Amino acid sequence: MNTLVNTPLAFKDKDYSFIESEFGLSRETVNALSDDGLVDLYEKCCEVEIDETSRAGDRSLTERGDMAVRLVNLIHGPYDSTEYDREMALS
Repeated sequence: MNTLVNTPLAFKDKDYSFIESEFGLSRETVNALSDDGLVDLYEKCCEVEIDETSRAGDRSLTERGDMAVRLVNLIHGPYDSTEYDREMALS
């Protein structure tokens, strides 16, 4: 279990497949990631989400975009307006 999150990450087979095809990380590597490694994976998934959201415009996200969103939410937790307001108050 990573100390970055309070519970073990519930990656499914499809998540591991996406991570391996997109970033070249095996299941074993993902499961052994340090907090810094997990943050790096999170940031890479965020980049994919941003890229796919920009491309989609008014259309639905691609499967790649949906997977990136799923992983961002699994690693970080869903982002909500309360969190945004709190972060903006700190900056």
